[in-house]
Amino acid sequence: MPRSSSGKQRLRRRRAGRNEEKSLKDYVEHYIKDNQEMDYSQESRFFRCIDEYRFRLIRRFLSPLKGRILDIGSGSGRMLENESARFFSLDISQLNNESRLPKTEGDASGMPFRDSSFAGAVLSEVLEHIVSPKEALLEANRILEEGGRLLLTVPYRERIKMHLCIHCNALTPENAHLHSFDEKTLSKLLQECGFGVKKVLPFENRILYSLHFFSVFRMMPIDFINLIDIIVGTWYNKYNKLLLIAEKRASGSVGRAHPSQG
Repeated sequence: MPRSSSGKQRLRRRRAGRNEEKSLKDYVEHYIKDNQEMDYSQESRFFRCIDEYRFRLIRRFLSPLKGRILDIGSGSGRMLENESARFFSLDISQLNNESRLPKTEGDASGMPFRDSSFAGAVLSEVLEHIVSPKEALLEANRILEEGGRLLLTVPYRERIKMHLCIHCNALTPENAHLHSFDEKTLSKLLQECGFGVKKVLPFENRILYSLHFFSVFRMMPIDFINLIDIIVGTWYNKYNKLLLIAEKRASGSVGRAHPSQG
């Protein structure tokens, strides 16, 4: 007997759900393999200086916050390596940790923390890697207290390129970047997930990047470096990165609940 149209739709939804679940599993497995096979501490001085500019910018915006702060998808852990005990680190891999702070193992799409347990959270160069960015933002909303701050950085208006994966020989996006963002798309996504956007800041101007400005002037105060970044941007408005600061709206969390584990 032929299936009804509603039956076919349910079947398609189930198949789509299985495919999405498999994609998420593949993403996690590939990330862990990369951590096993690559030593990120061997990154060149140039790129470490680029990273340090981002870290210093984030730390500047975190400094007014009181209470616990979570670095989601912390990678090497370098951003918070010298910070206080109120900072916490979460990543799906325990490897390549350069920080003195221990990592909690977990995925951004299902974090092992109680609701409203952090005053601030950071998703820096993470959201573009996640199969479902909305799911991760809903989780960030869930673990933040009302009025809690979320700091996001992503590649800015990136054109995603495809290459053969070294693990599975299938076409995969360069640097495992699955999504491209700009101010409008990211602001809209944050609003859908229960956040109000407080600040939008493109940074890492491409002219300064090509001139190695961020490594040559790495010892200068962060406010000076960022000011030059902004001034050059008034003349050449091309940036590599985008930073958004968002606040959890007082209407309450819209994230899905998870068993409290700590």
